[in-house]
Amino acid sequence: TPVPSLVPLREVAPRPALEDFLTAYEPQVTASGLYVHQATVVAALKKRDIPNIVMTTATGSGKSLGFWAWAFEILVRDVKSTVIATFPTQALLWGQAKRLANMSRHESLVEFKGLDGACFAGTIKVANTTVPWSVWYGTTGCDYMKAHEKSDPFTRARLRICTLDKLHWSLMLPRHEYFLRRLSGVILDEAHSWYGLSGANVRAMIDRLRLSMDVLR
Repeated sequence: TPVPSLVPLREVAPRPALEDFLTAYEPQVTASGLYVHQATVVAALKKRDIPNIVMTTATGSGKSLGFWAWAFEILVRDVKSTVIATFPTQALLWGQAKRLANMSRHESLVEFKGLDGACFAGTIKVANTTVPWSVWYGTTGCDYMKAHEKSDPFTRARLRICTLDKLHWSLMLPRHEYFLRRLSGVILDEAHSWYGLSGANVRAMIDRLRLSMDVLR
């Protein structure tokens, strides 16, 4: 796959809040610019109605910058909105949690003794808006997550990162209605991995999610 070309950030001219996010997430974009597929997404986020986006490109070419820019644009525009980001594996989940933790205010980070390098939640400041986020996975056999799910940092989080199985299993439960009622965005990372029977299950989950949101108006 050819290396994608770069577009100077000033040419893309993102909204100020989104520019703050981009330079915090990847400081080098100020000097080097955005890959053309990233620039296409960021430019689309200047529209009055935030579009749905599908991005297909090579591994390691910056898709995560694209989907986080999309998520944070939603969360900054509407301070009551929520977004959920799903990943096919816990390894990918924790990798993204580490990236978000590096952007978060140090005093907001939620960590547990004995779990070096695992940050469960934090708060990121974008322009004049704060975006609290949290990891979310199964509590069975994990006292850390069980305690975290009952804490203020978890209930305040407007961005949750989880595996897709966790979303399917738990998001439509009554105790998570407060988050689902305000859901404005869903990220499906590595969507190409969902095909065949597993893909049919994902499609059924999305239909179930839409129905649940309709019921909650």
